[in-house]
Amino acid sequence: MEHSYWPAMGTYKGGTNLTVLLESTLTGQTSAWLYCRFDSIIVFNVDYNARAPEGPTVTFVVPPFVEGKKEVGLAFSVDGLHYEPFGKFVYHEPLMIFLVEPPAGPPEGGHKVSVRLLNPNPFLERVTAADVRLLAEPKCLFQDATVPGTYEPASDGYPWLSVSCSAPPGGLGTVDLSVSLNGQEYTSLPGTYAYTADTMQTQEQEADVEPGYITTETTEAASSFYYYTEKKTAQDPVLLSACMMSIYPRIGPGATSSAVSVSLGVTLPVTGAKRPLCRFGTNVTTGYYNVGTKIGLGNGTFVYCPAPTMPLGGTVPLSISMDGTTFTGAASFTYYTPLTGFNVSNLPPVMNQLGPFEAVIQLSASPFPAAFTSFDQVAFTAWCCLDGSYSFRVPAPLSFVKPTDNTSAPVPVPSPDVGVPLFGLGNVLSLGPPLKRPTPVPADTLCLKYNADPSATNANLTSVGIDQGVSLSPAFSASTTIYNVIGNDPKAVTFAFSLTPAGPGANVSVDLLSPVSVSGSPIVTGLFRGPLVPGTNIFTVRVTGPNGFTQMTYYIYVTCQATALVTSLTADAAALAPAFAEGVYSYALSVNSSVQQIVLTAASNGTRYTLVYNAAVYDPAQPLVVYPSNTALTVGVTAVLGVPSNLLCRNYTTAANTSKPLFPGGGMNISMAKLPGGYGFLTSPSGALTATLALDCFGTKVFYVWVTQTDKTAVVYTLTVKRAMPADLTPALSILDVISGGTDPTPPYNISNPADTVYSITATSIYQQLMLGAQPAAPVAAVRTVPDQVKLDYGHNTFSLALTGLDYVSKASYSVDAFVPSGVLAQMFVQYLIFSVFMGPILPGQTAPSSNFFVVNTGMSPQFQSTGPFNYSVGDGQIDSSQIYVLLTTWEWDATATTTVSCWSGCSGPLYVTDQTWLTRVSSSISIPATSTLNSTQWAQRMSVWVLGLAYGVNQVQVNVTGSLGDSSTYYVSINRDSLVADDATLTLVNVSAPNGTQAFGGAQFSPLTQAYNVSLPKPVPSLLFSVLTKNPAATVSMTVDSIPVAPSQISASYSPPAPTTQTLTNNLQPLPSQTVPPATYWQWGIPFGNVTAGVVRRVDFTVTCGSAQAVYSYWLSVAIAHDASLSSVGIYYVEGTQVPIPLSSFQLNGNQQMYTASVPKAVQALGLYAIPTNPASSISLNTSAPSATVIQRPVLNAPGSWVSPTGFSLGPVKTDSLFSLGVTAPDGVSKQVYLLDVVRLAGTDATLRSLNATVNGTVIQLDLRADPVQVPGLTAGTSSARFAWAATDSAAASAYSLDGTTVLSGTSVTLSLSPGTNSFKVRVVSEDGAATGWYSVNAMVPITAGATLATMAANPGVLVPNFSPSVAQYSLRLPSNVAIFVLNASAADRAVQISSTGTNPPGQSSLNFPGEMRYKADVGGVILGVNPSMSGPARKYTVTVTALKDYEMLTYLDFMGSQMGIKYQAPPSNPSFPNPGGLAATAGQQVQFQVAANCSRYQRNFGGDSALCEGMGTLVVQLILGPAFGVFASIVTNATCTVAKGTLSYTPVAAGLYVVQAALATCQQLAGYCDSKTYKLLYLPQTLMVLPASDISPQNSALTLPDAVIDDSGSVHATFTPRDTYGNMQTSTPIRCIVCPPTADAAPQNASFCPAVNLTATTQLYATGAYDLAYVTSLAGMYQVVVYDNQGNRILDGLQRVALPRSAPIDGGQSSLLVPPGGLSVGQPDDVISVTLVPRDKAGNLIQFMDDSASISGTLTPVNGTGTGGQSAFRVTSGNSTAAANFTMYVSVSGLRPGGTYQLRIYARDVQIQPTVSVTLPPAISDRSVTSSGPPQSVQANAVISYHLLPLSASSQKIGFGGEASFIQVGICAAGAESAASASSAGAGSGAVESAAAAAPACPTLAIVSAQVKDSLFGDYTIALTAPPQAGTYQITTIVSGNPLKEGPKMITVVPAGGNSGGSPSPAPAPASVPVPAPAPDASGNVPLIVPGLKSIQLLTQEQTPNGASLSFRVRD
Repeated sequence: MEHSYWPAMGTYKGGTNLTVLLESTLTGQTSAWLYCRFDSIIVFNVDYNARAPEGPTVTFVVPPFVEGKKEVGLAFSVDGLHYEPFGKFVYHEPLMIFLVEPPAGPPEGGHKVSVRLLNPNPFLERVTAADVRLLAEPKCLFQDATVPGTYEPASDGYPWLSVSCSAPPGGLGTVDLSVSLNGQEYTSLPGTYAYTADTMQTQEQEADVEPGYITTETTEAASSFYYYTEKKTAQDPVLLSACMMSIYPRIGPGATSSAVSVSLGVTLPVTGAKRPLCRFGTNVTTGYYNVGTKIGLGNGTFVYCPAPTMPLGGTVPLSISMDGTTFTGAASFTYYTPLTGFNVSNLPPVMNQLGPFEAVIQLSASPFPAAFTSFDQVAFTAWCCLDGSYSFRVPAPLSFVKPTDNTSAPVPVPSPDVGVPLFGLGNVLSLGPPLKRPTPVPADTLCLKYNADPSATNANLTSVGIDQGVSLSPAFSASTTIYNVIGNDPKAVTFAFSLTPAGPGANVSVDLLSPVSVSGSPIVTGLFRGPLVPGTNIFTVRVTGPNGFTQMTYYIYVTCQATALVTSLTADAAALAPAFAEGVYSYALSVNSSVQQIVLTAASNGTRYTLVYNAAVYDPAQPLVVYPSNTALTVGVTAVLGVPSNLLCRNYTTAANTSKPLFPGGGMNISMAKLPGGYGFLTSPSGALTATLALDCFGTKVFYVWVTQTDKTAVVYTLTVKRAMPADLTPALSILDVISGGTDPTPPYNISNPADTVYSITATSIYQQLMLGAQPAAPVAAVRTVPDQVKLDYGHNTFSLALTGLDYVSKASYSVDAFVPSGVLAQMFVQYLIFSVFMGPILPGQTAPSSNFFVVNTGMSPQFQSTGPFNYSVGDGQIDSSQIYVLLTTWEWDATATTTVSCWSGCSGPLYVTDQTWLTRVSSSISIPATSTLNSTQWAQRMSVWVLGLAYGVNQVQVNVTGSLGDSSTYYVSINRDSLVADDATLTLVNVSAPNGTQAFGGAQFSPLTQAYNVSLPKPVPSLLFSVLTKNPAATVSMTVDSIPVAPSQISASYSPPAPTTQTLTNNLQPLPSQTVPPATYWQWGIPFGNVTAGVVRRVDFTVTCGSAQAVYSYWLSVAIAHDASLSSVGIYYVEGTQVPIPLSSFQLNGNQQMYTASVPKAVQALGLYAIPTNPASSISLNTSAPSATVIQRPVLNAPGSWVSPTGFSLGPVKTDSLFSLGVTAPDGVSKQVYLLDVVRLAGTDATLRSLNATVNGTVIQLDLRADPVQVPGLTAGTSSARFAWAATDSAAASAYSLDGTTVLSGTSVTLSLSPGTNSFKVRVVSEDGAATGWYSVNAMVPITAGATLATMAANPGVLVPNFSPSVAQYSLRLPSNVAIFVLNASAADRAVQISSTGTNPPGQSSLNFPGEMRYKADVGGVILGVNPSMSGPARKYTVTVTALKDYEMLTYLDFMGSQMGIKYQAPPSNPSFPNPGGLAATAGQQVQFQVAANCSRYQRNFGGDSALCEGMGTLVVQLILGPAFGVFASIVTNATCTVAKGTLSYTPVAAGLYVVQAALATCQQLAGYCDSKTYKLLYLPQTLMVLPASDISPQNSALTLPDAVIDDSGSVHATFTPRDTYGNMQTSTPIRCIVCPPTADAAPQNASFCPAVNLTATTQLYATGAYDLAYVTSLAGMYQVVVYDNQGNRILDGLQRVALPRSAPIDGGQSSLLVPPGGLSVGQPDDVISVTLVPRDKAGNLIQFMDDSASISGTLTPVNGTGTGGQSAFRVTSGNSTAAANFTMYVSVSGLRPGGTYQLRIYARDVQIQPTVSVTLPPAISDRSVTSSGPPQSVQANAVISYHLLPLSASSQKIGFGGEASFIQVGICAAGAESAASASSAGAGSGAVESAAAAAPACPTLAIVSAQVKDSLFGDYTIALTAPPQAGTYQITTIVSGNPLKEGPKMITVVPAGGNSGGSPSPAPAPASVPVPAPAPDASGNVPLIVPGLKSIQLLTQEQTPNGASLSFRVRD
């Protein structure tokens, strides 16, 4: 092997990469270890490079050397057995920087810098300076720049060790400076070096320092001298740093304490010093100092601290303190747990005692924390004992291999393991990867500043002050430390004294006492007062010197003989040790493990004392954690029944770790409020205390009893209780299960299971925590997973659950196999409709609401779980029969898993949803699993949505998931849809919206169980859309508006669902086709609403009929009165018309005004205002005192109701207010809102210069401000001064300058004295508002010699900035994107001067011997031209920074133009004026053209070159973009492109609107991220483009809405017409007209001439929405044809509109009529009801459909010819059975009128009679069932008066009491004949024969009606009087009522002659005077004809009895 390696030295901390060059490439060794031996330490290689430029190399990491400085031998081996020596390696101390000399230098660099080291000699004594110079490779690191250095040993001229180097060039400012002797290990704490342009620093340094050692250096400028001195001023402390340079060891066992040494890197005066503190986490321990050499740590002062125990292991921060208060920043210290599971492998069967081998010891668990990586620290601190003998051990280091590392080792290494090399050559070590760059360690935070002045070590007292009469023995002396107090009051319980330290700034402390104060102010700074207890009291006084750590301790003894405060102290559990006695204040008590509490009893000697106990509790800063707090994605362990108690005791202690308790603040003054939290208290003012003290831990627990004294001080008794440990400490589990994140273990845990049982668990996911429940059977110290952090992955995950006993030695382990399946779902939701939330389906023409669209099923049973069960049911009464589909949504845990869904039975589909609109809607309506750690984007990637059509009943769905492991799961879901109810008349949805479905109106949420709703509508709403969904598809729905029927405009029967192959869910969410699912029935109505007055309520009823069921849903709709006076948008516009919107949320309420302060730039001197009201009908006014500004371009706003201020307004000076008050008045004219806008012009923000010039030798030179720094051209050698003057762009900005970069002087000019070389200063510009600051650096380079400069330099193409000048050394050059090669031409004034070039050149070009013209690539980045003089003299460098622009940065060199000449525009006939002043206008569908051209003049100004070079931009391709002018729609990225050479962008816009025209580089639009947003700017056309709608009105795109109308009081009827052009744009510029054809008989459409000669003209009013309101006036109801045509007479659209009357239309008596039969009406019974048919009409003659106006109907019945009694009768009107829909039947009751006679019925409507008058005849009430009483007599004289009474009875034999029916009573008489068998019939009867009651009477052939007088009786009957016949004889008298003889039959009387005896036998009657009529003979049919005088015969045909009498039919012959 070659003896070539590097470096040859390094620090004993190790870490250097040692590279060894091999003779040849190794064969077969590339995958094995190679070895390097450092003395006895062997390390593995970390790298092998067979292709290194030097040859094959192998790299090792130099191990640390614990012995410190040493020279060791190096040896190499390929097998670890045979080693070949090849060199030496020198270990040295880590270098520390003390001083950097000089501390500053110029930015050009080149100055020599000496870095003085603090190390007097970092090497062994035998290593000479010559050795170091030979072996070292010194380097200096200036921030990130490394330069070679020189090792400088101490000498007489410079008596310090140092490393010197030449400073590299750098920017102004301070950089870190570090040094290294091997180029790798740099100083931990860097020094600093400042780059400055200050040329006065030498003079400044000479003023205040005393000469010391002097160094000089030569530069281009005059030589500078640097003075150094060791002298320090008296008033300044000498502050040095003590740092944590190194820590040994960095790891330690957690179960026992380790001694940790910290090297401070300095030697401190620590004799008698205050003991240092070490803080491990939150535990503070007290250490001590040691001065000397510590192996492995170097020389100096060390801090030794005991590390507290941490049995459970872990890494804690470690810091130290020298003064007990201030700690360093934190390093780290790691605790490890005991090693377990020793398994030694790799042992040879036979070995020589000196033969080496490596034993591999496998551990069952890593003893280190999960995040621990510093395994090299393990190697340096580990020891291995052989044969159990501690004396026979293998020293460090060892190798500790992490899991999965070193897989190529000869022996497979299980992990974790410890490699232990035994005997032989030494130990094998594996270190970390090579270091790339040194890391400064320690940082500044690891250091403490201390005062190194010798006087700061004074820690003495100058005096001790005590009370008069009291003395110290011996007398005070600073060097005496122990004193006795003589003469104090022996009974006093307190003692006071004062202390005065000697050193200013020293600190004095006395035990835990605080200085005494009165009223908050100390009496004496060092006055202390402490409590005294009986016996000797010791006060310990500690004085800490000003340096913070030097300390002196004094002791003051005071004797007290006060009576003991406590007289007894006992405990129940055991006796105190020692027994209680006065003067003894500490006691101990021992109990066994079963004791859980003790009772402490104390008594004092009086009742004036109070006893307070304090039980020590666990330290909250160091809680005993039994269970780990693992992260969410690792396996967790927790208790099942609660965390076990009875842990090891841990007590509160003081910071000094003394045995005294914590005292409350304020000295010894007891105050419970001041006591620390967590203490238990029990007070007893009686002087006795009984306290129960809990023993909740094993080990020692300390209790304190504080006894307060009369002066509020306290005496403390300490009780130490030791509780024995349990006898059995064997850890074991009683419970092991899964709390969350998986299934329970298999097999189930049982304490009797074998120890090697593996518990299998199926975990839910790798994204959910698996939380195990582990309950120990007995108290344990810890329950952990092994390894600590178990992160699950798909598949099997094996780990252990480890228990650690209370002794931290006993352990138990349980094996767990957690399987994470990949083929499972994370969540599954079924979503469907519910009644209370609008869920769809969406009706045609309607959009879904933005929220609450779906409801996630919460009724899935059981609750879904990823790992089972796998059978679920959904529905069970929740999915209504009307729900025709559901959405099934799934999420997979595994992002690569696939899910399929199939319908097993019942359902149809499924359709997989890919439409992003619906996916977003679904995801926003549900919640993702809450316990996961995936974000919303990751969940969206795992989500799948299916649509399932449902059949009635149970639908079976199968969901299958296959994961990345190939495992799968199948879930079964039963979805139950309710069966269809046959007679179900309920609705599932009623929606009220605008016609386009975009606006739903407020009201109660629909529910099928609620049938009445109120809906409030905004105004104006021209028409409404009602959408209804029935639960049963077979149900029918009818609608009425104000009781008028309205036909539906759409029923879903004509609405087809999508094809079954549809793979996307449309926005209509149409129902899925299914053989088993009938489509739901939708009903829609459209009605006008624009003419409804605000506040008027209209009623809409839906009547649902399904079979025998019927239901009515009612809606009351009203228009709210418009009182909204708010704005929807407000803003300002500038002079050129640019709008600046102001967020309305920015306005603040100020009283009754909305106020906002707007700040505008200073450049804005005038502006205008614009606003858009929320209600377009609102009005806006403006008040302001600002003057008008006429020269301002007003913007054009298209929004309805837009308002723009007619003029602009001038603003005041900067920082002044201009107030504008916008008043908005709502349409109601009452509601108002004021918006107050306060506009303030901001102060100027510009911090730039407008000009900067230099005057040199009388010549004014304008300097190029583009260059940085600004260069001064034209300077020649010998130029001695220049005057500079500048002016700011904003005259209000403040200008100043600085000559040294620090001191700033005001002014706008300065004269500088110039020296050879670079002269610089800075100009500062501060903006007017002070927020911006601009700096300009100015360099004036004066050549040292005249010849070493360039005479000319130019670029082609390109322009140098600034212009070339021989004295300017720095330039910038920008090249266009179309240039690949550029040329630099340069020449020197002196031809002998050589010019050299550096830079990346094209192939074949040399960079040396510059020929005068040189070609470079455009991407060269920079070129440096070196000018070397022919003779002696300095060289010059000219630097050119080259920037090659990207193609997208070239748009600024293009012109983007447009003119109206290239745009086709057709002015609308309604507005011929140009619509876009100052802009461009086009018509939709017409082509527009814009021009793009290269601006060659601008191009050549920036890049030079000729026109051909500019033409190279012709290949750029630009693309046209139309952006919204007001941000109301998205930009249109057109497909219009062209090259710059072509120059024309052509495009045909179709969407109307106002656009900002832009041109973009096409590549930027096509490739995302290609163009840098910082430098890429679009081209903007200076004019806006207004695209107007096409001039046509398209019938296909336009809409004519003709809702059913109702005539109001004005007769006005409304319709709506929305005009759109061919492209769908709202077309309002072309006038329209409208006519309306009156109704026809058949309501058929009219012919092409629109209407007959008679028609109605409709008015048209344009709404703010762009729709027309069509209004016409009519008084007639019917079907009207509405025709819309344009101004040329061309028809656009027409349609039929139904016009009806309102239900409340009034009846007009003159227009209405009655339908009566000819001859009038007759009544069958006197109490009957008569009916009349009414035909109601309104005043216009329209038939009225509803009798809602029946209250206006009245009527009278008037008797005719005096019959009956007149009066008002009761009326009621109902719809009759007439075939005419408008006819109604009126029922008139006559029961209140007198019967009999004829009446006239007159009907009135609002007191106007409805014709005709109706004649009504009433029948009598008396009937033939009346009976006679009191006569007639049996015998009377001839011509005598016969009188008798008749009792009137009705047909039902009821007595009639009202009389008045005498006219219906008659009397008939006939002479009795000889024929007794003949029956007489009344001549006028016609209704039946006389009863046979008088059958025995003689026959009466003819009955003659005689004159009789019938009168009403006072008794309710009738008196009948008649004259007896003149002839004597027997007569038959018959009473006839209403033409019928009485049922009782005739009466027989005997007439005697006048004067005769009326009581004797009757005489025969004389023959009647009339001619006898023969009795008629029966005819052939047996019918007997009736004989009627005047008629030949009356033949009775039929006779039928009826309920009201008898019905006869007869034939009459004459």
